[in-house]
Amino acid sequence: MGDELIPPDLGNPKGYFENARFWRLNHQILHSIGSSWTNPPDREIIRTFRFPEDNIRTVLSSQVKSIWGLKHPLTVLSFEILRPHLEEVSDITYVFVHRPFEDSVRSLSFRDNISKNEATQILTPYFKNLNYYRNELAQENQDIIDVHYDTLLENPESFVTECNRRIGQQPDHNLDVVKSFLDQKLKHF
Repeated sequence: MGDELIPPDLGNPKGYFENARFWRLNHQILHSIGSSWTNPPDREIIRTFRFPEDNIRTVLSSQVKSIWGLKHPLTVLSFEILRPHLEEVSDITYVFVHRPFEDSVRSLSFRDNISKNEATQILTPYFKNLNYYRNELAQENQDIIDVHYDTLLENPESFVTECNRRIGQQPDHNLDVVKSFLDQKLKHF
């Protein structure tokens, strides 16, 4: 996901596998419109906002490889700004990770020691955007892989097969690595 990754911490001891440069870019976008990950902007604000394109191009051009990806939850907030630039540099397979809303609320509440009400307020725009973009991209016949969080933990074969098909590998390529990495004990909810 990049050469500089967000390091592990107590909340995620195996690491986030999020590109630090892309992480900073997403936070810059939100900060520039007076938002943050805990105060997500309305999709219409993002849709009309103009973030300096050179900043986006600089980050993306330094990160693109023959096979690459990005993972960062804020992407469902900044997608309107980033999408045209992502489409300029790559053919895209969109991976949507689905998890029951209440499980996500409990997880965030536990991780950040906040109330469930506060976690619900934070996460609601994320879930609305995820569903909105999932439906929009499906209507456009974009390449989409849907993965359910619990299914991935219990049975990653299908997801690994779908990813490998897109990159021209055998269906079980690196399946053993994925299975050894996944750890049910790290799931709090």
